[in-house]
Amino acid sequence: MKSNFMFIFILGGFLLSCSIQPPEGEKSGTTPSSSIIQYTVTTNGASIPIERVAKFDVPVNYIHFDMPPSGNVNIEITVNSSFNPSTVVIRPQSRNISPLIQGNKISFSLNQPDYLVLEITNKERLFILANPPESNPPQLGNPNVKNILDYSGIDNTGTKTNTSIIQQAIDETSAQGKILYFPPGRYKTKTIFPKSNSKIYLAYGAILECVENPNDLISHPPGNVIIEWCSRGFIHFKGVTNALLYGRGTIDGNGKYLKKGGKMFL
Repeated sequence: MKSNFMFIFILGGFLLSCSIQPPEGEKSGTTPSSSIIQYTVTTNGASIPIERVAKFDVPVNYIHFDMPPSGNVNIEITVNSSFNPSTVVIRPQSRNISPLIQGNKISFSLNQPDYLVLEITNKERLFILANPPESNPPQLGNPNVKNILDYSGIDNTGTKTNTSIIQQAIDETSAQGKILYFPPGRYKTKTIFPKSNSKIYLAYGAILECVENPNDLISHPPGNVIIEWCSRGFIHFKGVTNALLYGRGTIDGNGKYLKKGGKMFL
């Protein structure tokens, strides 16, 4: 589980705070922006949903899935428009992956977890996150697992801010020794404060999303240490013990909206 969140944080930091250079042929002004996902993907014949992040100068697509117990997975990527096969690159190139290209289909196999990027000239990047199998994820129905959707008024569409409800759920489940479970959906919130003994689980497809306006985030929380110019934050683990935020979901820090003068405003 840690490896998946580690990659999400690395990917998020890369996308949010770095200057992203488009692949060759994808320079600004030469490739029209599109809201249409350019790929479909299957693993061992099963369709995998693609997430598309279009809030940056260079849109990014990504998939993530657990490796099967057998340790082998066949990945087939269908490109939904024509492309030059000679421009297909799978990074890191140190993996020496030579995909089979037949028509508009690109296929290759993995026998262990890995994090890869597919690049094709004039196409958007596709990040491929092949995670280790998840071990003993919490199950809804277990009396020690509390579904965030059990709280009245919670919104999982990303259209409403849920700060007070999510904080209430964190406070109650940490005091009760329960796991707070976020099923698939988009949960928008301002600053939240996990407590000691908090266990917050984001299921595959669950997105914990920061609000767009940095002024809505807590500035100088009591007892918070300010490092350099960082004065605000999305998720504060301050002075807590035995706290856990984990799972196969995504944390979206909305860094594009939290930049100021080229630097993160958090």
